[in-house]
Amino acid sequence: MVQSKTLLSCTTAHVSALSQRAQEAKATALRLTFDALHDLMELARTHIEALFALADGSALLDVLVAFAERVSLNPSGFVRPIIHDETNKIQLAGARHPVVAESSTFAAGGGGNGFVSNDISLDPAANFVLVTGPNGSGKSVFVKQVALCIIMTQIGMFVPAKSAVMPLLDRIVARIGCSDDLQYNMSTFRGEMKELAYLTSNITPRSLVLVDELGKGTGHMDGISLAFSAAEWLLSRKAITLFITHFPQLTLLPDMYPNARSIHMRTAECAGIQFLYQPGEGPSSWQTGYGVAMARTCGFPTLLVRRAESLQAVVRHMYPLTLSAGVDNSLSAVTQLLQYLLLLGVSTMDDSVFRNALASLQARVPAAALTTLLALLNSEPSIRTAESTIVVSPSRPKNTANILFNTAVTPERPIKQPRNAD
Repeated sequence: MVQSKTLLSCTTAHVSALSQRAQEAKATALRLTFDALHDLMELARTHIEALFALADGSALLDVLVAFAERVSLNPSGFVRPIIHDETNKIQLAGARHPVVAESSTFAAGGGGNGFVSNDISLDPAANFVLVTGPNGSGKSVFVKQVALCIIMTQIGMFVPAKSAVMPLLDRIVARIGCSDDLQYNMSTFRGEMKELAYLTSNITPRSLVLVDELGKGTGHMDGISLAFSAAEWLLSRKAITLFITHFPQLTLLPDMYPNARSIHMRTAECAGIQFLYQPGEGPSSWQTGYGVAMARTCGFPTLLVRRAESLQAVVRHMYPLTLSAGVDNSLSAVTQLLQYLLLLGVSTMDDSVFRNALASLQARVPAAALTTLLALLNSEPSIRTAESTIVVSPSRPKNTANILFNTAVTPERPIKQPRNAD
């Protein structure tokens, strides 16, 4: 009999002996199992190279079977890419995102309208492509499908397109996503900057660079400044760059740099916004207002939507947008012109590109707007002071606006240096 504080148990010598034998048998079984596993591991260790080769072969076979199955089930949806190693030129016709296109939302029978394929042409002569468009128009899917087609090409798979001409690239560097990291005490904006710092240190002329909405994690003006400076830095490199932005001020870049190009994701106005998921040349016609329109479709309170719409006009005057052909002789247009000149003056372009940008501006802007701006520069000290600070190098003219009136800006005819203001 064994008694404890809460338990009274009874046993016999025979039962105790049986229990002891059971414990010993259990220990013996565990020891024999351990010895057997140890011997097996020692045997496997002597054939470790063969086992690794078997694992690699099985994994490769699994991938190839998956590739073959996908292509054989949809033979018209995949094509063998033509690979070249001469330039970074990328040409895709009828390209699709390999994951999104197969999702239930877009796949046949999934209840959707089907994934809209895209034609994509990226040329080293215009290696920087600015992508604009409303939220939800397909900008991120568009740039990611380019990267995925590059990866699928270089691992030996057919790509989801009707035709494909692809280069051999050495890396894909991306700054995509918007999230904070509580574990490392890193805010959204700090994460953006660290990713951008890595990007600027790791790209080569044979890289593909993806940047998605840089600068949205901080204030509006700081975001524009950082995005603009990053874009100019990327413009000075030869890497193919897809740069998504919601900042309309950046749409000035194709007018300032010859290797910059602007595209947008097309939309149609039909009781709100109708997304066409097709790229079109030039900046988006939805320079502003699409955020409010999207909020309305998401069930945003009607009272708040109306208030936001009433504030849009005020905000437009606070942040002038782009300078377009046919601009009228209004104060808003002159403000946009001044903004363009300021950006042009502090740009990093060389003198020949600078001259061409001014010549293009002369051809696009009506004389009435230039006359109004010149009058403001001569009569308003604050504007004249701001404009006279346009200095990039000792050879760059200080008064860029007067060049538009006094000098025909051509490579053959040097820019006349204006008299420095006291």
